[in-house]
Amino acid sequence: MSIFHYYDLGFCNLFVFNDLLIHQVREVLVIIPHHSKVPYQISKNHFKDNPMVCISNKIMCCFVDTITCVVTSKTGNLIAIPIVTDNLK
Repeated sequence: MSIFHYYDLGFCNLFVFNDLLIHQVREVLVIIPHHSKVPYQISKNHFKDNPMVCISNKIMCCFVDTITCVVTSKTGNLIAIPIVTDNLK
């Protein structure tokens, strides 16, 4: 599987594959619904209504606002969203 597209959004990197989006947070920050808008648009542009998986790498993130997860979960073609973290608390 090779990378299809790459986006540098400043606070995160997006790696787009055929049916997979990897969302990798680069900075320590609080993830709020505003941070989901551009990745959502990119996923709609690439995947249309095709089923997709979004792997969210939040190793560098200190906090995710729960509303952000609710907004992301409403993406109609999203079939899974594994979240990778090293925060065991």
